[in-house]
Amino acid sequence: MIQRIKEFLVTINSHIEQETQTWISEFKTNLAEIEKQATKQAEAARPGAIDITVTNGMDTEDGFTVSLDGMEVRKVRGTKYQIGYVPPGPHKIGVSGSIKGEQLDASELANVAPGEITNVTLALPVKEAQP
Repeated sequence: MIQRIKEFLVTINSHIEQETQTWISEFKTNLAEIEKQATKQAEAARPGAIDITVTNGMDTEDGFTVSLDGMEVRKVRGTKYQIGYVPPGPHKIGVSGSIKGEQLDASELANVAPGEITNVTLALPVKEAQP
């Protein structure tokens, strides 16, 4: 009887050990998948930047104003400006300024990729003088 009980305990312990090893293996696989998905999501959410060039920015009387998605970002003198830490996705870039007393606006849609710099080139639409 004692021998049968020993055999029974060995069998039970063996089954428990197998089930535990199976559970550990599944747990490690699932944990690796969760970590992989978390890394992928973090990468997809990394902010990017937008490099803006206004070809006739130097022609403006008092610089030009840059806006991102309808919100004013900054007044700039020159032809270039960069907006950093922009969330991935489509964004409306706008510039406005005055040339020869006329208020002018230009805009473009920019799609920012995660962790990338997107280039946008704009020109304020100056009307040609009529002869």
